[in-house]
Amino acid sequence: MDVAFSTTSTAAADVLRRLHEALDTKFVGLDVAPRTCGSSPTGLHARFSSHELDDLSIARFTSTPVSAYRTPRHIDRAPRDEYIVALHISGAARFAQDGRRTVLRPGDIAVLDSDRPYAFELGGPGPFEHVAIRVPRGRLTAGRPLPVGIAGARLAATSDAGRLLSPYFRTLTAPDWKATVLTSRFLDSGLSLLAAVLEESASGTAPRLSELCRLQREARRRLADPDLSPATVAAAGHMSVRQLHRLFAEDGTTFGTWLRNERLRHCYVDLTDPALLHLPVADIAQRWGYRSPAHFSRAFSDRYGTTPRDVRRRAGIRRSPGFDLLRNVPNQGI
Repeated sequence: MDVAFSTTSTAAADVLRRLHEALDTKFVGLDVAPRTCGSSPTGLHARFSSHELDDLSIARFTSTPVSAYRTPRHIDRAPRDEYIVALHISGAARFAQDGRRTVLRPGDIAVLDSDRPYAFELGGPGPFEHVAIRVPRGRLTAGRPLPVGIAGARLAATSDAGRLLSPYFRTLTAPDWKATVLTSRFLDSGLSLLAAVLEESASGTAPRLSELCRLQREARRRLADPDLSPATVAAAGHMSVRQLHRLFAEDGTTFGTWLRNERLRHCYVDLTDPALLHLPVADIAQRWGYRSPAHFSRAFSDRYGTTPRDVRRRAGIRRSPGFDLLRNVPNQGI
C-alpha cells in the first residue's frame, strides 16, 4: 500500500497543501480542514494511503477530526465516472449528499456519487479510520446513475445485508489482502450484492424503478440469446416497447447500453475464471450472446480499454500440461 501522505513526514506549513495534492492525484479532489476548535494545520495528524485492486482504487484515511468537501469546482475540474463506496472503520462520521444527512457507525457502508457534491465530518472528539473505494460506474450499476434518493443512503453494519457486505469489503480492502486470479470474481460478487441492495432499497420508494428492476431481471435470464431485444423483454414484462424505453431513459440509460454492459461484465468475469480455461475466448463471447468474435472484441476493448486475451493473460490464467488430463477424470464427488 502506497503511503501518499503523512503529517509525520511533512513540514507543518505544507500540511494542507500536500494533503490536497495527494488526494487530487491518488483519490479525488477534496477540500479538507481540521475540525478541532481553534486548531491550525499544525494541529492535524493524518495518514492517507492508497492502492489499486483490479480496476478499483482503495484509499485508507486515519486522522484527527476533519471536515471534507467535494465541491462543484472539483467536479468541473476533474469529473469522474465513478461511485465512492465508503466503509467506516472507527470513530465518528457524518456526511451529506443530495440533501440527505447520515451518521455512519463503525462497519456501516454508504455509496456516494463522485460527480455530485458531498460533505463529510470525520472524527470527534477523537480520531477516526475510514476506507473509501473508487468504483467505476459500470462496475457497480452497469453505467446508469444511482436512483434519486439512494446516493448517501446508509447500509447499516447490523442489517442482514450489512452483516455480509461489511466484513466482505473490509477483508478485500485490507492492506494485507493478497490479490489472486479470483479477486475480480470476489469483487464482482460483493458489488453485485451491493447493487441489488440499492435496487431493492430504491424499489421501496420508487414504484417505476421496481418495474425497471423486473425488466432487468428478465433480460439477465436471457443474456445468452443473441436475438434478445426490447420487444421480447417488453412482452415478458407485459408492457409496450415504448414503456420499456421510457423506463430505461428515466434511469439515465438505454436498453442497448445496459444490455451491452451486462454481457461484457459477464464475459470479463468468465475470462478471469480459472475453471473456464478450456473455453476459447470466442466461446465465452458466444455464451453471453455475441455471434461475432470480432464484434465482441471491439466492444470489449471499447469498454475496458484492453483486449479479452490481455485480460485473461493478466489474470494469470495459464494452461498447464496436466490440465487436459484432469478434464476427462470422472467426478467422484466430495
